[in-house]
Amino acid sequence: MKKWYFWIILAGVWAIAAVVNAVDGRNFFVIGYNLFAAVVFILLAVFQCICDQKGDKGKKIMRYIYFGTLIIVLILLGAVLLFKFLS
Repeated sequence: MKKWYFWIILAGVWAIAAVVNAVDGRNFFVIGYNLFAAVVFILLAVFQCICDQKGDKGKKIMRYIYFGTLIIVLILLGAVLLFKFLS
């Protein structure tokens, strides 16, 4: 399971995307979503480190965290896209 460094790399990619979008003058919601994704990946790295120490129980907990994170990110993405299309 020890993939915490993978989440840090993804957080960096999303942070760079936020900076590039800010420089290009993109919509605030796009930049906000990029920053939100970076924070989510940093939190996943932290939770991954914690759950790695708990063995099999930690793996089960991480599955719930992955599923919850996926749902939250998809709902927020839908809200951002809906707001973008309505405005």
